[in-house]
Amino acid sequence: MNRDSTPEPFLDWFGIWPGGSGYEADGRGYYHAAPKGVELVVQPPLGKRDLNLQRNHPWEDDKPRVETLLQEDGRFRMWYSSSLPDRETVLCYAESEDGFEWHKPELGLYEFDGSTGNNIVGAGLGGAIFLDTNPNAPDSERYKLIFKTGAWNRSGASIAGAEDETDALVLREKLAADGYSEQEIRATIGLEGRVMGAVSPDGLRWKALETPLLEMFCDCDNIAFYDQAADRYVGYFRHNMFRETIPTEWPPNPWRCIGRAETDDFRRWPTPHVVLQPDVDEPTLDLYTNAYAPYPGDRYHLMFPSVYYRGTDARDVQLAVSRNGHTWTRYKSTLLARGSEGSNEEGMMSVRHGIFSFDDNRWGLLYVGMDARHNESYYYDDHRVYSNGFAFWKRDRFVGLEAEVDGQVTLLPRVCGGGRLLLNFKTETGGWVRAAFMEPMLWPPARTGMISGFSFDDCEPLRGDQLEGEVRFHGSTNLSELKGRNICLCLELFRATVFATTM
Repeated sequence: MNRDSTPEPFLDWFGIWPGGSGYEADGRGYYHAAPKGVELVVQPPLGKRDLNLQRNHPWEDDKPRVETLLQEDGRFRMWYSSSLPDRETVLCYAESEDGFEWHKPELGLYEFDGSTGNNIVGAGLGGAIFLDTNPNAPDSERYKLIFKTGAWNRSGASIAGAEDETDALVLREKLAADGYSEQEIRATIGLEGRVMGAVSPDGLRWKALETPLLEMFCDCDNIAFYDQAADRYVGYFRHNMFRETIPTEWPPNPWRCIGRAETDDFRRWPTPHVVLQPDVDEPTLDLYTNAYAPYPGDRYHLMFPSVYYRGTDARDVQLAVSRNGHTWTRYKSTLLARGSEGSNEEGMMSVRHGIFSFDDNRWGLLYVGMDARHNESYYYDDHRVYSNGFAFWKRDRFVGLEAEVDGQVTLLPRVCGGGRLLLNFKTETGGWVRAAFMEPMLWPPARTGMISGFSFDDCEPLRGDQLEGEVRFHGSTNLSELKGRNICLCLELFRATVFATTM
């Protein structure tokens, strides 16, 4: 694929000129170069495909769950969890060339049923793994893993368990009935959590760190990585609204949200601060998991939060976008919906960390679906069945700038490289896209005109569905005449969607 430069996707409004109000000499006002007739629309996947993760060993239960997938040196490396007959959870390893046919090597690292001839890498390590690109990290710690633990603190002693442990809740109810205050109850019985870490030279031989990375109950997925630009480790964690300012009692502040923290030392993390939470117009949903992933090329930051709807007790996946990792825009529409009855995806959906490339034109998200809804397992025997698969999009097509009928936008100024203008777009029946170039906007606002020879009327309309549609002005794709000039790209859409521009 021959690209002139890096595509600029339409993921948010920040690359689009919002317009400005100017005034004529006689006092008449006007609005110049404002977007009209367009909206940013989250795109559903083209399709999904099961991961084909089979249960074919006695140490694997009937519902293996993918924890982490990495794409290294042309192969997929997977770590997945499975429950042994004694209910101990182990982390297993598999490899694949294409993401669908999996090899489970005998690693000789963990004894099961009297033999180490299995693909188990350890017990109690279910969590997110990353390849540490910190040049100062020792080779023995090139891979890192973060996972959570939960326990009840009973009069100073930690008792392993979860928030729904029956005898702990019974004790709490008895103390409350006897007139104990919440503070007094917490001194006797309270839920505590820790974020723990492990290190490995190869992703297979793991050494768990004894000291917690973070003393905080961060349920569900927590994702960390080394940010080369900042020379720091960055993590996105499960959080609860107001935890930083209002002490979390039991039950905890109900709204789940997403927090962020960074550190120079992987072994020591500060308390995360909330960066994404339910909005004021959404009192009945939680942001459950974050599924942080850098956009290919590291130009943007994405999250694929699993959104929990308390009324329906179900979860689906939305999209959040950031340019700095701190300030986020969340789309309220669904990116990845639950499946139909019988799909094992009708209860809950979540996405795992990473955007995976299958070829030059297709990206995939790894997802985990469940047939049961969130609270069912509290009331019935845990019968959840998991579905592990990929959902696919064409390159740069998570969001589209869409004109249902007629629309027009002007992009912020950028320097023309003098090559070609390419559009990633698709049109409906009778639809088309045209481009033009305008002189940069002025401030205070004043009318600026199209550049001669590069107006909408000079552009040949584009139709169809193309990832790299060449824009032609009077039959030519050559923009050398504009090389080095600071100019604004304008787009005119009719029944069309543009996903990215390359100039």
